[in-house]
Amino acid sequence: MVAACDAELLGNEYCTGNIQIKVGDFYRGKLVSEGDFAEMLSEMTTGNFVGERTIRICISLGIIDKRDIIDVGGVKHAQYISI
Repeated sequence: MVAACDAELLGNEYCTGNIQIKVGDFYRGKLVSEGDFAEMLSEMTTGNFVGERTIRICISLGIIDKRDIIDVGGVKHAQYISI
């Protein structure tokens, strides 16, 4: 499981209608480079992603499709699962 967000979003909450995202301790970890993040993604089976840069990397690696992204309070969010 990889949970990742853009660093500046950590500690914030975002809402749209009845959808709410709390970017809290679930996402807290170490700050990594794009290369290290890409390596982590290559080994994951599930993922939860928040933020423009984080999701841009996932799209560039073919992990997330643009159609799978939702906007929650102006912040991009996507999930991934490998079956």
